[in-house]
Amino acid sequence: MAYFQDPWQKRNAWRTQHALFSRATRIKSMFPGFTLGAVYLGYEYLTAPKADAHHAPNHH
Repeated sequence: MAYFQDPWQKRNAWRTQHALFSRATRIKSMFPGFTLGAVYLGYEYLTAPKADAHHAPNHH
């Protein structure tokens, strides 16, 4: 058993010792959500009606 100087270090040790919480795993798990968000924003940008069409000079 390791001797911890800081009492909170023992409680937080699982975050740094487990492979699930490594930096590489966190970065890899971020990309599916980022990719889906980028695709959604691209689709919305391409399919949204243009705001300038409503405020044309000959509108009224």
